[in-house]
Amino acid sequence: MEIGDEARQLPAITDNELSEFLELLSCVGAIAGRSLQDNLFPKKYSESEFQAEFKGLLRNYPEIGSTLEEHPRAARGITDLSFKRFRIELKVESEGLDRKSTRLNSSH
Repeated sequence: MEIGDEARQLPAITDNELSEFLELLSCVGAIAGRSLQDNLFPKKYSESEFQAEFKGLLRNYPEIGSTLEEHPRAARGITDLSFKRFRIELKVESEGLDRKSTRLNSSH
């Protein structure tokens, strides 16, 4: 809720953009919760493997579905996934960890 409250305070974000952002954030949060409870990612993943898994999980949500795009061009290169106007950059890190962990960075 704090992220949504902070986003509402930004003067440049429209109500439609806020709604789309919160839709995406809700789905990503649900996947994060499921991944912890159900061990959705039990092995080491390359970025491309994780992207494929994450993309499939996101597309299962009706509010995301086929609107999710893969590898759109962005100003700073190619991003992994895109939902409407929101770019989702997926990273897999292995330094200092017993097994690979994942991190999601979303930029608008």
